[in-house]
Amino acid sequence: GGKVLLDYLIEQLEKTGIEIYYLLDKRVENKHPVIKLGNKVQYIKGGLLSKHRFYQANGDSFQKILCFANFPPDIRVKGIVYTYFHQLLFIKAAAELSFFTRLLIRLKVAVFKWSVKNSDYWLVQSNEVKSALSAKFKGIVASQVLVLPFYPPLITVTDVGRKKHSFLYVSTGHPYKNHERLLAAFVHFFNEHKIGELHLTVGPDFADLYKRIVNLQQTGYPIINHGFVERSHLGAIYRASEFVIYPSMAESFGLGIVEAIENGCKIIGSDLPWLYAVCEPSLIFESESIESIYLALHKAVTEDVKLSRQLIFSQVEQILNLLK
Repeated sequence: GGKVLLDYLIEQLEKTGIEIYYLLDKRVENKHPVIKLGNKVQYIKGGLLSKHRFYQANGDSFQKILCFANFPPDIRVKGIVYTYFHQLLFIKAAAELSFFTRLLIRLKVAVFKWSVKNSDYWLVQSNEVKSALSAKFKGIVASQVLVLPFYPPLITVTDVGRKKHSFLYVSTGHPYKNHERLLAAFVHFFNEHKIGELHLTVGPDFADLYKRIVNLQQTGYPIINHGFVERSHLGAIYRASEFVIYPSMAESFGLGIVEAIENGCKIIGSDLPWLYAVCEPSLIFESESIESIYLALHKAVTEDVKLSRQLIFSQVEQILNLLK
């Protein structure tokens, strides 16, 4: 999701007359939109030390700085600093994370707290994130936090038939995405109703979850795993699905929710604040309860379910105006 937003932001910035110096992670070299010759780009290895050295050498050279990966500079610079924050795990780490991951997050949060004073403004994707951010971290006041969600449009596909009783979850396989409970609930649902399909987008890099999905497929459950899906093909997958189900335990935005509604899907999601910040869902469930997820699936095929309503829309132009 973050790479999708980064690419879209670069595309939009390159359409402006702003003189830009891009500092990008080495991992995206040759994997991002074209940057015109008038702008500069530098690639560094990810890590706090690399960024610290850059800001020490160049931090006072810019009128405005947009930090896109949650962290402001670790030193104070002369220009106006905008930090785009979209990591809710800094606010509340999900219980499903491993001990090592939770420890790593604690260390990152410690660095984050140290750096908070170095950002003039914070950009977030929803009012829910705004409230949580200013409540969690001293030094961030609500007036500094601007709610400016943005996302690229999907390629619209119209000649795809929507399959009745089809459920789609567009997500990676990280533990807080809650696939295990979703799979258990779908198994229960299919055993009871003998109808429906569950579509997933989990790659083989999530080995244990991927193996679990393959085992269920081999047992005969109608689970279709598309693996990693190029963005150009996502529109067709949404258009073919009746419901998008989102059991995630923590989201700063939930881009898949917005994309799903814009492509005519009904949303079944976790009864958590992040969901209501994005939409009025068709059905909800308790994300920690397999039985609750099952009941939502049951209602989806036995009741006349209302349409979902989108509450957030892209404001990329407002972000560009801040940087001009």
